[in-house]
Amino acid sequence: MRRLLSQACMVGIAVSCPLSVPGQTASAPSLQDARAEYLKATNAYLRFLEEREAMRSKLRAKRVASDEEIDFWRFQVAVCRTNLAHLSQDPAEARKQYRVAVAIRQSQHDRLTRLRERGGGYDAEMDVAGRQLASAGYRLAHQEGNTEEAVRQLKRIQEIAEKELQRERGLLGRTAATQTEVEDTTYRLIKARYLRAHLEGQKDESVQRIRDMAALTESALARLRKLEMRGASSVEEVEWAELRDLCARQRLANAEGESRRVREAQDQLSSLTAQMLRHALRSSHGTEEEIEYLKWEVALQRYRLVQAEHGIESEYENIWELDGWTHLAHQPRG
Repeated sequence: MRRLLSQACMVGIAVSCPLSVPGQTASAPSLQDARAEYLKATNAYLRFLEEREAMRSKLRAKRVASDEEIDFWRFQVAVCRTNLAHLSQDPAEARKQYRVAVAIRQSQHDRLTRLRERGGGYDAEMDVAGRQLASAGYRLAHQEGNTEEAVRQLKRIQEIAEKELQRERGLLGRTAATQTEVEDTTYRLIKARYLRAHLEGQKDESVQRIRDMAALTESALARLRKLEMRGASSVEEVEWAELRDLCARQRLANAEGESRRVREAQDQLSSLTAQMLRHALRSSHGTEEEIEYLKWEVALQRYRLVQAEHGIESEYENIWELDGWTHLAHQPRG
Protein backbone atom coordinates (compact mmCIF):
# COMPACT_ATOMS: atom_id res chain seq x y z
CA MET A 1 0.00 0.00 0.00
CA ARG A 2 1.39 3.41 -0.92
CA ARG A 3 1.29 5.93 1.87
CA LEU A 4 2.08 9.58 2.10
CA LEU A 5 5.19 10.50 4.06
CA SER A 6 5.51 14.25 4.31
CA GLN A 7 8.13 15.69 6.63
CA ALA A 8 6.42 18.83 7.89
CA CYS A 9 8.88 19.19 10.81
CA MET A 10 7.57 21.71 13.28
CA VAL A 11 6.39 21.72 16.89
CA GLY A 12 4.23 18.90 15.59
CA ILE A 13 2.10 18.78 12.49
CA ALA A 14 0.04 15.87 11.25
CA VAL A 15 0.09 15.52 7.47
CA SER A 16 -2.64 13.18 6.36
CA CYS A 17 -3.91 10.99 3.55
CA PRO A 18 -7.10 8.97 3.13
CA LEU A 19 -7.00 5.34 4.21
CA SER A 20 -9.52 2.56 3.90
CA VAL A 21 -10.51 1.29 7.35
CA PRO A 22 -12.45 -1.98 7.60
CA GLY A 23 -15.45 -1.80 9.89
CA GLN A 24 -15.37 1.98 10.17
CA THR A 25 -18.55 3.32 11.77
CA ALA A 26 -20.30 6.66 11.79
CA SER A 27 -19.95 6.92 15.57
CA ALA A 28 -16.47 8.48 15.43
CA PRO A 29 -16.31 12.10 16.64
CA SER A 30 -16.54 14.84 14.07
CA LEU A 31 -13.30 15.65 12.26
CA GLN A 32 -14.40 19.28 12.15
CA ASP A 33 -14.86 19.40 15.92
CA ALA A 34 -11.51 17.72 16.58
CA ARG A 35 -9.73 20.08 14.20
CA ALA A 36 -11.42 23.07 15.86
CA GLU A 37 -10.23 21.86 19.27
CA TYR A 38 -6.70 21.41 17.94
CA LEU A 39 -6.75 24.85 16.31
CA LYS A 40 -7.99 26.43 19.55
CA ALA A 41 -5.21 24.72 21.51
CA THR A 42 -2.59 25.84 18.98
CA ASN A 43 -3.76 29.45 19.17
CA ALA A 44 -3.71 29.28 22.98
CA TYR A 45 -0.19 27.88 22.97
CA LEU A 46 0.92 30.58 20.53
CA ARG A 47 -0.46 33.29 22.84
CA PHE A 48 1.45 31.77 25.74
CA LEU A 49 4.70 31.77 23.74
CA GLU A 50 4.13 35.32 22.49
CA GLU A 51 3.56 36.51 26.07
CA ARG A 52 6.82 34.87 27.16
CA GLU A 53 8.69 36.51 24.28
CA ALA A 54 7.19 39.93 25.08
CA MET A 55 8.07 39.59 28.76
CA ARG A 56 11.68 38.71 27.95
CA SER A 57 11.92 41.60 25.49
CA LYS A 58 10.82 44.02 28.22
CA LEU A 59 13.40 42.57 30.58
CA ARG A 60 16.04 42.86 27.85
CA ALA A 61 15.27 46.56 27.52
CA LYS A 62 16.07 46.83 31.24
CA ARG A 63 19.22 44.74 30.67
CA VAL A 64 17.89 41.91 32.82
CA ALA A 65 17.34 39.30 30.08
CA SER A 66 19.77 38.26 27.33
CA ASP A 67 19.47 38.11 23.54
CA GLU A 68 19.72 34.32 23.85
CA GLU A 69 16.68 34.19 26.12
CA ILE A 70 14.66 36.28 23.66
CA ASP A 71 15.74 34.11 20.71
CA PHE A 72 14.75 31.02 22.71
CA TRP A 73 11.13 32.21 22.77
CA ARG A 74 11.17 33.83 19.34
CA PHE A 75 12.10 30.51 17.79
CA GLN A 76 9.22 28.68 19.45
CA VAL A 77 6.81 31.44 18.36
CA ALA A 78 7.97 31.05 14.74
CA VAL A 79 7.56 27.28 14.93
CA CYS A 80 4.05 27.55 16.34
CA ARG A 81 3.07 30.09 13.68
CA THR A 82 4.35 27.65 11.07
CA ASN A 83 2.06 25.04 12.55
CA LEU A 84 -0.91 27.40 12.26
CA ALA A 85 0.01 28.15 8.66
CA HIS A 86 -0.10 24.44 7.82
CA LEU A 87 -3.42 24.07 9.60
CA SER A 88 -4.74 26.98 7.51
CA GLN A 89 -3.24 25.44 4.35
CA ASP A 90 -1.14 28.56 3.77
CA PRO A 91 2.22 27.35 2.39
CA ALA A 92 3.46 30.89 1.72
CA GLU A 93 3.04 31.81 5.40
CA ALA A 94 4.64 28.52 6.41
CA ARG A 95 7.71 29.28 4.28
CA LYS A 96 7.86 32.80 5.77
CA GLN A 97 7.91 31.43 9.32
CA TYR A 98 10.51 28.79 8.40
CA ARG A 99 12.74 31.64 7.16
CA VAL A 100 12.21 33.45 10.46
CA ALA A 101 13.24 30.29 12.30
CA VAL A 102 16.40 29.95 10.17
CA ALA A 103 17.30 33.60 10.84
CA ILE A 104 16.95 33.06 14.60
CA ARG A 105 19.12 29.94 14.53
CA GLN A 106 21.69 31.82 12.43
CA SER A 107 21.72 34.64 14.98
CA GLN A 108 22.26 32.17 17.82
CA HIS A 109 25.07 30.44 15.90
CA ASP A 110 26.80 33.72 15.03
CA ARG A 111 26.59 34.96 18.62
CA LEU A 112 28.18 31.78 19.95
CA THR A 113 30.85 31.87 17.22
CA ARG A 114 31.89 35.35 18.35
CA LEU A 115 32.03 34.13 21.94
CA ARG A 116 34.25 31.18 20.97
CA GLU A 117 36.57 33.53 19.08
CA ARG A 118 37.06 35.42 22.36
CA GLY A 119 37.86 32.20 24.21
CA GLY A 120 34.42 31.68 25.75
CA GLY A 121 31.85 28.93 25.40
CA TYR A 122 32.47 25.27 24.61
CA ASP A 123 32.87 23.11 21.51
CA ALA A 124 29.78 21.12 22.57
CA GLU A 125 27.72 24.33 22.52
CA MET A 126 28.97 25.12 19.02
CA ASP A 127 27.92 21.65 17.87
CA VAL A 128 24.40 22.15 19.27
CA ALA A 129 24.11 25.54 17.57
CA GLY A 130 25.45 24.15 14.29
CA ARG A 131 23.09 21.18 14.38
CA GLN A 132 20.07 23.32 15.18
CA LEU A 133 20.94 25.75 12.38
CA ALA A 134 21.24 22.86 9.92
CA SER A 135 17.95 21.45 11.21
CA ALA A 136 16.19 24.75 10.51
CA GLY A 137 17.83 24.90 7.08
CA TYR A 138 16.64 21.37 6.31
CA ARG A 139 13.04 22.19 7.18
CA LEU A 140 13.04 25.34 5.03
CA ALA A 141 14.62 23.54 2.07
CA HIS A 142 12.11 20.70 2.37
CA GLN A 143 9.20 23.13 2.54
CA GLU A 144 10.50 24.87 -0.59
CA GLY A 145 10.87 21.56 -2.42
CA ASN A 146 14.66 21.87 -2.65
CA THR A 147 15.64 18.23 -2.08
CA GLU A 148 19.32 18.76 -2.87
CA GLU A 149 19.66 21.46 -0.21
CA ALA A 150 17.60 19.44 2.28
CA VAL A 151 19.93 16.46 1.84
CA ARG A 152 22.97 18.74 2.22
CA GLN A 153 21.65 20.02 5.53
CA LEU A 154 20.91 16.49 6.74
CA LYS A 155 24.48 15.46 5.89
CA ARG A 156 25.67 18.36 8.05
CA ILE A 157 23.43 17.21 10.91
CA GLN A 158 24.83 13.69 10.60
CA GLU A 159 28.42 14.96 10.74
CA ILE A 160 27.72 16.96 13.89
CA ALA A 161 25.67 14.20 15.51
CA GLU A 162 28.46 11.67 14.93
CA LYS A 163 30.89 14.02 16.64
CA GLU A 164 28.45 14.57 19.51
CA LEU A 165 27.95 10.83 19.95
CA GLN A 166 31.70 10.21 20.08
CA ARG A 167 32.03 12.94 22.72
CA GLU A 168 29.14 11.61 24.83
CA ARG A 169 30.51 8.05 24.75
CA GLY A 170 33.87 9.34 25.91
CA LEU A 171 32.25 11.27 28.73
CA LEU A 172 30.17 8.24 29.70
CA GLY A 173 33.36 6.21 30.04
CA ARG A 174 34.60 8.82 32.52
CA THR A 175 31.18 8.94 34.28
CA ALA A 176 30.82 12.55 33.11
CA ALA A 177 27.73 11.79 31.01
CA THR A 178 24.67 9.57 31.39
CA GLN A 179 23.35 6.68 29.34
CA THR A 180 20.28 8.82 28.59
CA GLU A 181 22.48 11.49 26.98
CA VAL A 182 24.16 8.86 24.82
CA GLU A 183 20.76 7.46 23.81
CA ASP A 184 19.40 10.92 22.96
CA THR A 185 22.43 11.70 20.79
CA THR A 186 22.15 8.31 19.07
CA TYR A 187 18.46 8.93 18.38
CA ARG A 188 19.17 12.25 16.65
CA LEU A 189 21.85 10.63 14.50
CA ILE A 190 19.57 7.79 13.43
CA LYS A 191 16.74 10.24 12.75
CA ALA A 192 18.95 12.30 10.44
CA ARG A 193 20.03 9.15 8.60
CA TYR A 194 16.40 8.09 8.22
CA LEU A 195 15.31 11.46 6.81
CA ARG A 196 18.21 11.50 4.38
CA ALA A 197 17.52 7.95 3.17
CA HIS A 198 13.86 8.83 2.69
CA LEU A 199 14.65 11.94 0.64
CA GLU A 200 17.16 10.04 -1.47
CA GLY A 201 14.56 7.36 -2.22
CA GLN A 202 16.40 4.57 -0.39
CA LYS A 203 13.33 2.73 0.85
CA ASP A 204 15.07 -0.28 2.42
CA GLU A 205 17.58 1.96 4.16
CA SER A 206 14.91 4.32 5.49
CA VAL A 207 12.84 1.43 6.89
CA GLN A 208 15.94 -0.03 8.56
CA ARG A 209 16.65 3.32 10.21
CA ILE A 210 13.07 3.41 11.50
CA ARG A 211 13.62 -0.06 12.97
CA ASP A 212 16.83 1.20 14.57
CA MET A 213 14.95 4.10 16.17
CA ALA A 214 12.22 1.82 17.48
CA ALA A 215 14.77 -0.61 18.95
CA LEU A 216 16.62 2.26 20.63
CA THR A 217 13.50 3.84 22.17
CA GLU A 218 12.27 0.43 23.36
CA SER A 219 15.54 -0.35 25.14
CA ALA A 220 15.77 3.17 26.60
CA LEU A 221 12.24 2.91 27.97
CA ALA A 222 12.93 -0.52 29.50
CA ARG A 223 16.09 0.80 31.17
CA LEU A 224 14.27 3.82 32.67
CA ARG A 225 11.46 1.62 33.96
CA LYS A 226 13.98 -0.55 35.79
CA LEU A 227 15.55 2.58 37.26
CA GLU A 228 12.12 3.84 38.32
CA MET A 229 11.45 0.62 40.24
CA ARG A 230 14.66 1.30 42.19
CA GLY A 231 13.70 4.92 42.78
CA ALA A 232 16.44 6.19 40.45
CA SER A 233 14.14 7.65 37.78
CA SER A 234 10.92 9.66 37.89
CA VAL A 235 7.46 8.94 36.54
CA GLU A 236 7.79 12.00 34.30
CA GLU A 237 11.04 10.78 32.73
CA VAL A 238 9.50 7.40 32.03
CA GLU A 239 6.39 8.98 30.47
CA TRP A 240 8.42 11.14 28.09
CA ALA A 241 10.46 8.09 27.10
CA GLU A 242 7.23 6.18 26.51
CA LEU A 243 5.91 9.00 24.33
CA ARG A 244 8.99 8.86 22.13
CA ASP A 245 8.80 5.06 21.99
CA LEU A 246 5.15 5.11 20.92
CA CYS A 247 5.93 7.62 18.16
CA ALA A 248 8.79 5.41 16.95
CA ARG A 249 6.63 2.27 17.02
CA GLN A 250 3.84 4.04 15.18
CA ARG A 251 6.26 5.24 12.51
CA LEU A 252 7.55 1.68 12.10
CA ALA A 253 4.03 0.30 11.83
CA ASN A 254 3.27 2.91 9.17
CA ALA A 255 6.38 1.98 7.20
CA GLU A 256 5.46 -1.71 7.35
CA GLY A 257 1.88 -1.06 6.22
CA GLU A 258 0.34 -2.19 9.50
CA SER A 259 -2.69 0.11 9.73
CA ARG A 260 -4.13 -1.62 12.78
CA ARG A 261 -0.90 -1.14 14.75
CA VAL A 262 -0.78 2.50 13.65
CA ARG A 263 -4.26 3.13 15.07
CA GLU A 264 -3.52 1.21 18.27
CA ALA A 265 -0.39 3.28 18.85
CA GLN A 266 -2.39 6.46 18.25
CA ASP A 267 -4.97 5.45 20.82
CA GLN A 268 -2.13 4.88 23.30
CA LEU A 269 -0.56 8.25 22.43
CA SER A 270 -3.84 10.03 23.10
CA SER A 271 -4.25 8.31 26.48
CA LEU A 272 -0.62 8.81 27.48
CA THR A 273 -0.47 12.55 26.74
CA ALA A 274 -3.70 13.11 28.70
CA GLN A 275 -2.15 11.21 31.61
CA MET A 276 1.06 13.26 31.35
CA LEU A 277 -0.92 16.48 31.52
CA ARG A 278 -2.78 15.30 34.63
CA HIS A 279 0.50 14.41 36.29
CA ALA A 280 2.08 17.76 35.36
CA LEU A 281 -0.91 19.66 36.77
CA ARG A 282 -0.65 17.78 40.08
CA SER A 283 3.13 17.76 40.34
CA SER A 284 5.04 20.29 42.40
CA HIS A 285 7.78 20.03 39.75
CA GLY A 286 5.54 20.73 36.75
CA THR A 287 6.49 24.01 35.07
CA GLU A 288 4.07 26.33 33.32
CA GLU A 289 6.00 25.81 30.08
CA GLU A 290 5.57 22.04 30.30
CA ILE A 291 1.88 22.27 31.20
CA GLU A 292 1.09 24.60 28.29
CA TYR A 293 3.02 22.42 25.89
CA LEU A 294 1.21 19.30 27.09
CA LYS A 295 -2.19 20.97 26.67
CA TRP A 296 -1.27 21.50 23.04
CA GLU A 297 0.12 17.97 22.67
CA VAL A 298 -3.08 16.46 24.10
CA ALA A 299 -5.18 18.32 21.51
CA LEU A 300 -2.85 17.22 18.72
CA GLN A 301 -2.99 13.57 19.69
CA ARG A 302 -6.79 13.67 20.06
CA TYR A 303 -7.05 15.19 16.60
CA ARG A 304 -4.81 12.49 15.15
CA LEU A 305 -6.89 9.83 16.91
CA VAL A 306 -10.11 11.16 15.36
CA GLN A 307 -8.36 11.27 11.99
CA ALA A 308 -7.47 7.59 12.40
CA GLU A 309 -11.06 6.75 13.38
CA HIS A 310 -12.22 8.43 10.15
CA GLY A 311 -9.74 6.45 8.03
CA ILE A 312 -7.12 9.19 7.73
CA GLU A 313 -3.60 8.05 8.45
CA SER A 314 -1.22 10.83 9.47
CA GLU A 315 2.56 10.98 9.54
CA TYR A 316 3.86 12.85 12.57
CA GLU A 317 7.10 14.81 12.42
CA ASN A 318 8.47 16.73 15.38
CA ILE A 319 11.04 19.50 15.20
CA TRP A 320 12.55 18.63 18.57
CA GLU A 321 13.66 15.18 17.42
CA LEU A 322 16.60 16.82 15.65
CA ASP A 323 16.90 20.01 17.69
CA GLY A 324 16.81 18.48 21.17
CA TRP A 325 14.09 19.12 23.74
CA THR A 326 15.82 22.04 25.44
CA HIS A 327 12.56 23.86 26.24
CA LEU A 328 10.92 21.35 28.59
CA ALA A 329 11.76 19.52 31.78
CA HIS A 330 12.34 15.74 31.72
CA GLN A 331 13.37 15.88 28.07
CA PRO A 332 16.66 15.20 26.22
CA ARG A 333 18.78 18.33 26.43
CA GLY A 334 20.45 20.01 23.45
